Formats: sequence, C-alpha cells, structure tokens
Amino acid sequence: GNRFWNLLYMTHVECDDRPYILAVQSILSLPMPSKIITQDATAACLDHCEMDLYLFLEQLVPKIEVLRNQLREGGVANLAKAARKMSDKIRNWMKNSSDEYEGDHLVPKAGLKQV
Repeated sequence: GNRFWNLLYMTHVECDDRPYILAVQSILSLPMPSKIITQDATAACLDHCEMDLYLFLEQLVPKIEVLRNQLREGGVANLAKAARKMSDKIRNWMKNSSDEYEGDHLVPKAGLKQV
C-alpha cells in the first residue's frame, strides 16, 4: 500500500488516579515523495538511483526531527491547527528541496522501473 504522512500526538493523562497514554493520529493531506511512496518505489530507487535516495533521506530525517522538536517545545493546544501547520512546513520543505515541484504544482517523478 501507499505510505502517508501523519501526525501522531501522544500525551499522558490521569483518570480516576490511573495513568493512561492518549494517542491521536491525524493523517496529513500531503503527497508522499515518489521515492518513498511505496515499498516498490523505494526498491526501484535503490536499484537505479541509490545515492539519490540516500541523499534525499539525509535531508528528510533531520527536517522531521526539527518539526518534532518544534511541536514538543510549542505544545499542542489545537491538534487540527498543529496538523495544518506541520503540513504547510513539510510542503514548503518539499517544494524547496525536491525536484517534484514546479512552483506550487506537484509533478511527481517516476523512475524507470515504475514507468
């Protein structure tokens, strides 16, 4: 199946003097980069453009960590608002660091094996 972006918010709550972990998942309305949209796409990229995939991941992973830290530091009073804000930040990052955007338009690149 296709991978997707999501925001998973977890917190500790206490109810009747008992501790619980509350988790809420929000699927973000963002396209997944074509290099990692499916396991097959990632495998094809590894077969034909392995270094491109590694370079992409070396940029992506630190960006996600920065966003996680921003959420932790800022707190989450409104999950829907936080999800929109994170979506905007990820979309802007993809526009600036990916060859899959022409201005504001997504133009996914398909690898040789996918075509």
